[in-house]
Amino acid sequence: MSGSPSLAGRTILVAESNVVSREVACGLLAETGAFVLTADDGLKVVGMFSPDVDHPPPVDIVLMAARMPSLDGYEIARLLRLRPGCRNLPIIAMLARAEPEEQKRCRMAGMDDYIAK
Repeated sequence: MSGSPSLAGRTILVAESNVVSREVACGLLAETGAFVLTADDGLKVVGMFSPDVDHPPPVDIVLMAARMPSLDGYEIARLLRLRPGCRNLPIIAMLARAEPEEQKRCRMAGMDDYIAK
């Protein structure tokens, strides 16, 4: 697409518990030249950015399902926004239903944008 920012060389974390959705997202992103990391659980996402981790992954963008086990995407976004290194990290929600109330929840949780699955 012309005018779209390039994802080539960027590291994108796909946080999605559904195997099929995760594989589709990873496949599409890999075609753009992005390097893709994955997490299938909310606690794993938060753990990747824990202050106890010596070298957190150099993630450029988080693409995250709103509904995940252990912690949902909204809570994950709120927790990440409290971490100094994550305050400006782009977080994009993946929503099964991009209804206005879900979109509002995304913004209130600190997510930057959303896409519909």
